[in-house]
Amino acid sequence: MDIAGAMLKIIAAMGLGFFLYKIHVMNDETNAVMSKVITIGAAPCMIFSSVMSLSSSDKSIVYMLLLAGIGLYAVMALIAIAAARFIAKEKKDRGVYQAIMTFGNSAFLGFPVGQALMGDIGVSYMAILNVHQNVFAYSLGVIMLTKGNKDAERFSFKKLLSPPNIAAVIGIVMLFIGVKVPDLVMQPISFIGQMCSPLSLMIIGAGIAANPLKELFVNWRFYAAAAVKLLIIPAVGFALAYLIWGPTDITSAITVHCSMPTAAIITLIAIMYKADNRTTTSATGLMDILCIGTIPLMWVLTRLFY
Repeated sequence: MDIAGAMLKIIAAMGLGFFLYKIHVMNDETNAVMSKVITIGAAPCMIFSSVMSLSSSDKSIVYMLLLAGIGLYAVMALIAIAAARFIAKEKKDRGVYQAIMTFGNSAFLGFPVGQALMGDIGVSYMAILNVHQNVFAYSLGVIMLTKGNKDAERFSFKKLLSPPNIAAVIGIVMLFIGVKVPDLVMQPISFIGQMCSPLSLMIIGAGIAANPLKELFVNWRFYAAAAVKLLIIPAVGFALAYLIWGPTDITSAITVHCSMPTAAIITLIAIMYKADNRTTTSATGLMDILCIGTIPLMWVLTRLFY
């Protein structure tokens, strides 16, 4: 699937959610229920299947990217924390913008973009980096979204034992010790996991429908966050990877991973923890539109160094 095909799928899923909300099939209550269905059911299956798909990859590359991903997310989080101080005044708002700028749509959009730009190896490398996305979104992402917000549910380290994190840990352990799961078991797990992205995007579309559309395009803070997420972070990610690995597929994969717009899962977490899902929804919708131009732009610019 090419980039255009991936973007059309995103627009279609968000459009369906928007339409269903407008005709009162979806509402805030259904969004909350669907968020739980994804977090407890679909997301763990998606994470486990993505980790287990790495079992045939070069183990040295897997280990290197797993370590590199930790450093990469530390850098992205630090950039987001610094930028949020200028974008938002209140502490509770800063955390929301930090999450928006840190976590990208590395699976539903990242996988097909990686395939289109790099071939099968792009999907493999993106899948490895997606492990960090899932683990940190349900830990660091929760902390960012809830800190300073008196109305949000309190974060506790017990909540790190969420189904997505448990699935990630089990998958990584099985990968390291070389356990092979039969296809008869993996196929239904993967099938259930495939529900995660379209349902998440439908919730984003419904969230956009719940708010005035002008909020999507007139809030300068969304554009500032988009500039950081779609331009600055990819440029920094590319520069660091290029200094370490040079013009390699690893550098390309990291660049693509960093170029993704905000992950829909951030809105799901915001809904579950009663955080500011209005901001996450609008910012995500805007970035999904802007990335149509920024992803090819960043790819073309970085290829000048190859």
